[in-house]
Amino acid sequence: MRGTGLRVALAVASASAVGQAEGYRFTKGPYLQGLGQSSVSIRWEGSEEVGGTVEVTGPEKKPQRATTEEKTAFHALTIGELKPGTTYTYRVKAGDATSAEGQFTTAPAEPRPFRFLLYGDNRSDHDAHAAVVKAMQGVPSDFLVHTGDMVGDGDSARDWAEFFRIETPMLKDRCVFACIGNHEMTGNNASNYLRYFQTGKDAGGGRTLFFSMRWSNTRFFFLNAFVPWGSGPDREWLSQELARADGEQGVEHRIVVLHQGIGSSGPHGPNKELTGSGVADLFRKHRVSLVFAGHDHLYERGDLKGLKYILSGGGGAPLYKPRKRADGSTRAVESVHHFVEVQVEGASLKATARRLDGSVLERCDARTEGWSCEISLPPPPAPDPPRPPPTPTPPQEKKGACDCSTPRPGVPWAWPLALVPLVLLRRLPRRR
Repeated sequence: MRGTGLRVALAVASASAVGQAEGYRFTKGPYLQGLGQSSVSIRWEGSEEVGGTVEVTGPEKKPQRATTEEKTAFHALTIGELKPGTTYTYRVKAGDATSAEGQFTTAPAEPRPFRFLLYGDNRSDHDAHAAVVKAMQGVPSDFLVHTGDMVGDGDSARDWAEFFRIETPMLKDRCVFACIGNHEMTGNNASNYLRYFQTGKDAGGGRTLFFSMRWSNTRFFFLNAFVPWGSGPDREWLSQELARADGEQGVEHRIVVLHQGIGSSGPHGPNKELTGSGVADLFRKHRVSLVFAGHDHLYERGDLKGLKYILSGGGGAPLYKPRKRADGSTRAVESVHHFVEVQVEGASLKATARRLDGSVLERCDARTEGWSCEISLPPPPAPDPPRPPPTPTPPQEKKGACDCSTPRPGVPWAWPLALVPLVLLRRLPRRR
């Protein structure tokens, strides 16, 4: 009995030691959101409901701290009073744990060249998603742009855990600006998307699924593709924001980001609500340079009546086979896992689409009337011309006992046959 008690005591002590050794764990993040000229939001989720502290250090080497005592697992702390175009490092301390060091550079106050990476639709296939992220980590950028569908089910805690497990090594150093996809809206009304990502606010302070941000000489508009676009708060906000950007000093490019866009060769096709309600014309009126989208799992570059677009839906989800388009908007398409590197310098807006092995699908500049490409995919095949209706076959006349048919009028060889009886009559012997 004494030996049994000793073994039980040792087992309890051992379990206690393991629990203490594990301690607090960061289960999501830390990662960056809402990066601007003077502030950033640093977010994380942990294994325990405890507070935490963010420590940010700039060139002066004097740390700036923000602390929360809120007893929750998820936290979002905003750090303000930062300098534009400046690089900072940060760490998060929560429980008995300290995160790995992260780094970010604030948006510049004046126009200067910058670079971002575009990707989307990484749900469902975690291995392919991880391969895309690994390839992206080898290409430097100032931030990331996501076209939506980060998870298969927006209500699934397991899906979100997988997303952050794969992406945290990249997101701790690069802020991702993301529009909402249809898969983030399943179930509980996009609550997890709104929890993890920074969006806009309406006049009453409520959260919206649309927002805009500026970086250098470019204004970005992030939209919810799946609303009635003929009228409503999304259409009203977009019209006002585009009009405001028309007179915004220093803005040379306007870029729209939404999950289902104006053009696609995939099975979902273009967003008919956008094109049918005149939103595409609104983009043209306000000189939108590019429309970024996803939803169909492939890469596509196109031009819809002067409105240029890129579809990047190859972030890990199962790939779709492209179809032939009748409207002729597609300029290049490939069913491949990929991401797009976008470089902005003055009037130049170059997009380089890359496969996971580093090879270039194509490299094009969107500043001209049409696309100007140094390297380009072969053009997609032209759609099949519409087939003419089949010519109806005239009904044939009934055959008689001699198993022959009467020649139809108008056939050029019918008249010689009519002379045969006359020739035979001439050859018959005459009766005397």
